[in-house]
Amino acid sequence: MGSRGDATMIYWNDKDRGYPISLESGTKGIWISCTACKHSDKWLWGRVAQTWRAGTYTRDLTRSLKCSRCGAKEACVMAWAWGPLENPPRLTARI
Repeated sequence: MGSRGDATMIYWNDKDRGYPISLESGTKGIWISCTACKHSDKWLWGRVAQTWRAGTYTRDLTRSLKCSRCGAKEACVMAWAWGPLENPPRLTARI
């Protein structure tokens, strides 16, 4: 997956749809990053599921994001499975 050859990162301009959002994924959430300015945040699956419905593919999710720092619509997403459960300061996603 991923237009840059890596298996976990899904970019806004990928041809591959990525993977569907699921609370049973075995990961803690997703890491969201703006490819234009490198602004990033991580979201727990519960928050992701409240924002997008289960079954939404990650590429479609990336295409719906707009960076709150620079305004670009060039996000990338990867599954997040490490570190503490606390969610860092909130990235404002505009859908």
